[in-house]
This record gives sequence, C-alpha cells and structure tokens, in this order.
Amino acid sequence: MFLDEIGDLPLKLQAKLLQVIEDKCFTPLGSTETIKVDFRIVAATNAPIKKLIAEGRFRPDLFYRLNDYAIHLPPLRNRREDIPLLAEHFLGVYGRKFKRPDMEIPAETLSLLTRQQWPGNIREFEAFIRRLVLDDYKTDVLASLKGGHSLMSDTAGVAEAVRETEMDAILAALKEAKWNRRKAAELSGMSYSSLRRRIVKYDLANQ
Repeated sequence: MFLDEIGDLPLKLQAKLLQVIEDKCFTPLGSTETIKVDFRIVAATNAPIKKLIAEGRFRPDLFYRLNDYAIHLPPLRNRREDIPLLAEHFLGVYGRKFKRPDMEIPAETLSLLTRQQWPGNIREFEAFIRRLVLDDYKTDVLASLKGGHSLMSDTAGVAEAVRETEMDAILAALKEAKWNRRKAAELSGMSYSSLRRRIVKYDLANQ
C-alpha cells in the first residue's frame, strides 16, 4: 500500500494507522466484523518529518514503524540527467491521454528544460509537460523558460511559473474529472488533501 504525503496525515488518523500496522487488522466503519490484513507500506513525503515530530505534529512511534528502510530522492535540479527520460515518459503519458501521440520535444526545448531549477521537483516538471501537451507548444507556455522570464535567474518568475503551471494542471484535471475532486486528485497525481488545499489557495472553486 502506497501512502503519499504521509506527513499531512492528521494525528488522529496517525494513531489509527499505527494500530492497523501493529495489529494487522481493522474494523470497517459501521461494522462489527474485524478484518485481518497482510500488507506492506511504502510511504512518501516532502515534509520535514523530524521537525514535525519535534513540534508534536507527527507520532514518533509511527515514524519508526514506517522507517525500516528510507530512500532519499535528491531534488530534480541535482539529477539533471533524469530530465530527458522524465520528459519522454510524461510526453508519452499525456500524448496518449490527450490523443497527441506523435508529439516530440525539440532539442532546444529539452536543453532549456534541463537547465531549469524546478523548485517544485517532479510534480512541477510533470505539470509543465502536461501543459505543453495541452497547449500544443504555444509560445506563452515556453516563455517562462527563456528571456526575461528565465526560471534560473528570476525568483519572482520561479514563483509565478510554478503557480501558473500548477494551477493550470489542477484546473485541467478538475474539468476532465467533471469537478469530481477525488478523481481530479488521481489525474493530477496528488493526494486528495493536497488538491483541496490548492483549490482554496488558487481560488478554483468558482471557476
């Protein structure tokens, strides 16, 4: 079972999850029947878990139960050799999804992508490729990669590019899911709680 953004789990649910992990059983809501389960958990987060523990926002006992083996994934800017492979992968995914299977990323664009910092890491990069496919390489999509809006040199440009790219991707997912938020969360590759926060952050509820 994969649990994304485990650091966002409320304390009350952390206690329940810990109990399920230790007892290997649970009782469904509204039922009196106990169900035994056999599973392994892979959990991921970009939150500073040890800081959350120190602040009393994450249970240390749950952390030690989950932290049998930890994998630290460096930020995308520190593994630029992965960018061409990721670009090819996401282009294939969204090219098929939006019925544009023959799209390719020009060498010049790929070079620009490789030189960016990508402060939002994989999700920002995926959202950018998705937007490229959706907009069919319109000039304004690539404008943030060059000239005065370079992501490498303009801090304000970084924040604005991340905001616009993420907002557009979430809005596209919501429309595709006919405003079913759980379905939109799946389409956009984020947790339901993260999607809800971003809908509020970007004021998308009234779109």
